[in-house]
Amino acid sequence: MIPYSYFSSSFSSDAHYVSNRNLIRKLLRANQLASESESMPKTVDADTLKTKITDMLAHYPLLPEQNGGIVTIPPDDLGPGVAVRRLRVSGVGVKLKKLNLKQIVEIGYELESQNPNVKLAGIDMTADRTNTHYFDVLFKLAVYNLPSAFEASSTKKSDSATEPPTTTE
Repeated sequence: MIPYSYFSSSFSSDAHYVSNRNLIRKLLRANQLASESESMPKTVDADTLKTKITDMLAHYPLLPEQNGGIVTIPPDDLGPGVAVRRLRVSGVGVKLKKLNLKQIVEIGYELESQNPNVKLAGIDMTADRTNTHYFDVLFKLAVYNLPSAFEASSTKKSDSATEPPTTTE
């Protein structure tokens, strides 16, 4: 026959073991989530992207009159349904003049590969008036960023403020 004190102490040891096991599982899960978040692309704002684009275009043999400038585009002008509501979207437009098709493809690819958060939202092409083999191009780039933790918490608070309170019975 087993004494009751042994049974009681083994039961408390088992409870202590289960709580420690659950704590270790939670810590391992948190460690895994933290390591996954390190691989997420860094956010980029429109001004930084403009600087990168200017540096990238310097490597192409473009004449000064071919560069039409880099402009900020409102997110509404990027097209319908560009992003979900919770993402921060900004737009950048790159105007270039008198490009041939090969240059358009190469530059478009380079623009989109600047950052994983940058996507080519559209291209407006018009044939040049003097020579129809060349095109005036507006590359529309959408910059997607997740809101910061502060913005996300304030958005949740504002969303909950607009929702009617729910009652539980």
